[in-house]
Amino acid sequence: MVLVGNHIYKHEAIRINFTTYDMRRKQDSINVRSHPYVMTLAHEDEEDKNNRHPYWYAKVLGIFHVNIRLSDNSETEKMDFLWVHWFGRDPDYRGGLEACRLHRVGLMDPEDPSSYLFLNPSDMLQAIHLIPAFSTGRLASDPEADEDNTDWEFYYVSMYVFLIFRSHMLTDTRI
Repeated sequence: MVLVGNHIYKHEAIRINFTTYDMRRKQDSINVRSHPYVMTLAHEDEEDKNNRHPYWYAKVLGIFHVNIRLSDNSETEKMDFLWVHWFGRDPDYRGGLEACRLHRVGLMDPEDPSSYLFLNPSDMLQAIHLIPAFSTGRLASDPEADEDNTDWEFYYVSMYVFLIFRSHMLTDTRI
């Protein structure tokens, strides 16, 4: 694989096409500044089936594309990718339909390199709505940082997302 022109192109937004639970076509817009939260299918290997969660959540930090050429093909192809910061579930909090409470997640430790990853947009299911857990406060950050730009320690995942994705079908992803 060869990077054509040695350029990486940055975007502010991406549109995701998906099929809803009632087989209707919908589209989400992911914007790095105003609507950056997404979900993917989980790939957990937890033995305890009661502790498994079907989705992973992430905050999109950047939306990019590159033009590539495969070594055996002279045609140029566009490759989209996202830079994300993963959320982790709060282990001390029980949420879900059985608990009659929303799931609670928090951004993974920023010092841990595995909390950041490049993600193929086709692996995203949909944008999600996160509700800040105001009672837990904001993350400790740079004292000079604007308070409006700091993240909350925990967020609640809107239950509406779970009800839609019980029978989800992914269709198409476009920038």
